[in-house]
Amino acid sequence: MKKEYDAGSQLYEKFANSRWAKITYKRDEVTGELNELGHENVGRGSSNENRTDYEFDCQAALYQAIQYYCTGIETYAETATAIIHGWATKHKNWVGSESYFLAQGNSCDLVAGAEILRYTYPKWTQQNTDELIKYLDEVVDPLVNIMVGQPLRAANQGAIDFNGAITHAVFKDDKDKFEKCLYAFQYDGMSSIYNLILPNGQNGDSGRDSGHARGLLSALTNAVEVAWQQGYDLYRYPSAEDARLLRGCEYFCKSLLQEGDPNWIPFGGYGAAFPAVATGLVTDGLTCLDIAYMRYKQTFGMDCSWIEQYPYKWVDANSFFYKYASNVTIKVPEYIQSLPAFKSFTYTSLNSADLQVVTINVDPSKPAPVVERNGNAGSLSGYGTWTDDFKKKDDSFTFLYIPITGDGSFKVKITGWDKEIDNASVGVMVRDFLTKDANFAEVGWSRKWQKVNDTDQWVSAPTTSRSRNGSNVSNGRDLDAYQREWPYWFILERRGDRIAIKASSKDPDAEYWIPKGECIMPNNETLYFGIYVAPKDDSKGPLKVSFSDLQIGTLSGE
Repeated sequence: MKKEYDAGSQLYEKFANSRWAKITYKRDEVTGELNELGHENVGRGSSNENRTDYEFDCQAALYQAIQYYCTGIETYAETATAIIHGWATKHKNWVGSESYFLAQGNSCDLVAGAEILRYTYPKWTQQNTDELIKYLDEVVDPLVNIMVGQPLRAANQGAIDFNGAITHAVFKDDKDKFEKCLYAFQYDGMSSIYNLILPNGQNGDSGRDSGHARGLLSALTNAVEVAWQQGYDLYRYPSAEDARLLRGCEYFCKSLLQEGDPNWIPFGGYGAAFPAVATGLVTDGLTCLDIAYMRYKQTFGMDCSWIEQYPYKWVDANSFFYKYASNVTIKVPEYIQSLPAFKSFTYTSLNSADLQVVTINVDPSKPAPVVERNGNAGSLSGYGTWTDDFKKKDDSFTFLYIPITGDGSFKVKITGWDKEIDNASVGVMVRDFLTKDANFAEVGWSRKWQKVNDTDQWVSAPTTSRSRNGSNVSNGRDLDAYQREWPYWFILERRGDRIAIKASSKDPDAEYWIPKGECIMPNNETLYFGIYVAPKDDSKGPLKVSFSDLQIGTLSGE
């Protein structure tokens, strides 16, 4: 960056002319004094109170700090320090329904500006550092999931969450939280690298729109670069041959340049298995391409042919942060290390005879459930008055289950049911007890009778995930659910106290599951995994659900 400044390059000029990098930012035009900085309340979503001030000031804190580093002009450092101090001491409350975006995303610029000043500006004090850490601890980090021990959100939201967590952990020198970020990168049930980007490069928002797909990659590449600066190579993860982040950036460029992808795999994460890749070139916010090109092409010498073809490369003001001359080779520092190998589940066939049946909260006058068994397939017939308000603990259903002790996984293909009952529900579930007030996580399917294109027909309701006394299960939905029919595949995975939920509407390759949610459940030694059925209306029961391909998974090498 300093070389670009010294050379007066176009990239530097584009950066310097942005509103956030100007020496007059937030200064009175006559006196040159700084205007008031910081507010008590900030919001996004249902309330946007002081949102623009927060977003602009966070970005300016970073830009002003960079300007100080490049030019040596102390006015920039004074502005950046005042911005950070103002927000760290005045901001107390988040308002609005989506303030987590500001806490997880925009705060990263505030922290990055402070990180520069901390090591380059002589007048930056320990008090400045302590103020910002206190602000992160008390105001910001409660909305950053990893920092408070929660699973990530999904798709672009998960990437933004991850970026915020790892950036804050580094500034706070919080080794424990930093290591939790690395764990989440590998294993988070919604937004691990495997759930964010498929082997072919599709990401969780590729089918939503190209702006959100870009946002996912931008947050993720920034987080991976933060890890790189701390000595971890997440760029070539899980391997140089399957560098998942590179595949994501290349796919983003290729699919937009080709205006589609004829081999699209229905995939999503935030709320859908989207039917096709989104199109439309994105012209701004392309730091993901800058960072990817710098590392993959110039550090590792890897192919970036689609990134190089993307016509808007290097036009963003932020390109100044990551641009090297094309003939520069960047060496890999000796301290860089890789993450340990990912521990995957190895599946073996499960005999249906090993599953037990129980009714939970079902009217005792109803006939007993019937189980038909045929190797790793069979059917379950039962009653239940499944409720929508499951927090009331009035769920009533029939459950075919197997106890699993320790880490493990349950996988099954649901092949259909024997009758159409409005709002009936079937699916897979994990519970800590076989009582009606137990904690649980589940993903299910129901059917509704409604109009589609002016025709009354049965509609497959969204496959939704939910939990009781867990946390952060995504209420995922298939946007094109009315087109989907049985069979449907489901997986429940347990790692420690985390339950990951996955689904697929096609005969799935192990790497192409749609993440449907993750929750935290009490770390009981034994949990109960299985299939449930509930007709919703017992007068129309019993309901019979058929299944096959029962499998049980254990962590490889354990």
